Formats: sequence, structure tokens, C-alpha cells
Amino acid sequence: MSINTLKKLTALAAVAAVCLIPLSADPADPELPEEEQSQEQNNETPPINPELQQNFTIIDAVHAYDLNPHTAAYSSEAQILTGLYEGLFSYDPVSLEPQYAIATNYRISRDKLRWSFTLRDNAKFSDGSPITAQNVREAWLDLLAEPGASYSSLLDVIQGAYEYRTGNGKREDVAIKAVNDTTLTIHLVRPASYLPRILCHSAFAVCKKDLSVFSGPFSVESYKNNTLVLKKNGSYWDAANTHLNQITILQSDNTAENAY
Repeated sequence: MSINTLKKLTALAAVAAVCLIPLSADPADPELPEEEQSQEQNNETPPINPELQQNFTIIDAVHAYDLNPHTAAYSSEAQILTGLYEGLFSYDPVSLEPQYAIATNYRISRDKLRWSFTLRDNAKFSDGSPITAQNVREAWLDLLAEPGASYSSLLDVIQGAYEYRTGNGKREDVAIKAVNDTTLTIHLVRPASYLPRILCHSAFAVCKKDLSVFSGPFSVESYKNNTLVLKKNGSYWDAANTHLNQITILQSDNTAENAY
């Protein structure tokens, strides 16, 4: 389950748990024998621990996490990166269909080769600085320039991307343009209706080259002794719907723990 899914489902889990708690004001069922009524009344759901609703712990196998969205390869890393970085789109946690994230809408030209994306004006990095169309452009160009990037070829549909990625073109010739702070345009070599779906992947998220700030609902608090701690990103545009304050990922080679 992805971290992005967890943040959206925590509230639903809390509501469901409340709905399962019997109401103490309900009268006893006259059809049940007195002994059965007593047993039923004592079989109440224990109260929810508020601490557990705010802090979530995950067990994973021991391996060094690559927290660079451009080069990460493990599925467990992709799940973590989904919480740390966000792009123009994200996967709906239930349907897995693309939904708006940092983008609020997009338009496609009649020939289907020019795409124009509008960004949220309240999108911010974890340090409070605004996320702009230029940040998106630089992140995608950095992805194309990264030799170890597994997913960079998916941007080859953009004019000049293949040439730049393979060392035969210039950075400035890639048809990714920041028109202003909230408008990004790209020109394609062929129609690509699937583009919003692939842009959901963390590889195409907005990040800075030094990975010093985060664009998703969480940021890295610490990573040491096989323990990764993520904390809620208060600057995230949808922080009000991030229902977990902290996620702790404990790495262990204990088979029983990993099977839990």
C-alpha cells in the first residue's frame, strides 16, 4: 500500500472504527436471553488509540533506500517517494486513475501535439518556497540527463527529449517551456493520450537537483540505524487531508516481522 494511499485512507479507517462501536444508549434486545445480552454488552470495541491514528509504523526488509526519484528502482522505494515527492498528477488511491496533484488542469491542442498545464498557485516545497513551472521543467530535464534513470525514456515523446537523453542534443532544445510561474507547455513528436498516467509516477515528480526539499505530503525527518522517519509536510498544498503526522519505516531481516 502506498504512503499516499495511507494518508487518504486513515480518515476513512477512523470513521469506520467509530461506526463499529456499539452505542451504549441502545436498549437491550428483548428477544435475547438475559445471559446473552450481558455477554453481548461486554463485547465492546476498545477505544481507538489517538497516537496510532497519527503515527504509522511499517516493517520492511533491510536494504539501503535510494530516495532519489530519478534513480530509485525498488517498489518499496517508489512507495516512499510517492509520499515525499509529487508531480502534476497522482494516482487515485482507490481507482488508480490519474488525478490532479500539482496541476489543476491541462489543455491539448487540436493536433494533440501541444499540451499546456496549469499549476496550483499554492503548491509549495517543504521549505515554504513556491513550486513553479520552471521547477517542473528543471526536474524533467535533470531526469533526462541522469544516466541511471530507469524511466527517463518515457519522456522521449517530447520533442528533443530523446536527443538530449542520449547525448545528441542540447538541454535548451527540449520542448519543455515554463511560460510563467503556473503555466508549463510541452510539444510532442506524436500524440500521447497516456501522458497523465505516466506522469503519476514518482520519477516525474517535482524535485530539486540536491534533493534538499520535498514536494509531497511528507518530508524526511531522519534516516539512520535502518530506520526511516517521515514527518508531515506542513507546507504541502493538501496538508489538511494528510491525516498522519509521522510514518516510521523499520528495516528488519526478521522473517516473522516482515510477514506481518
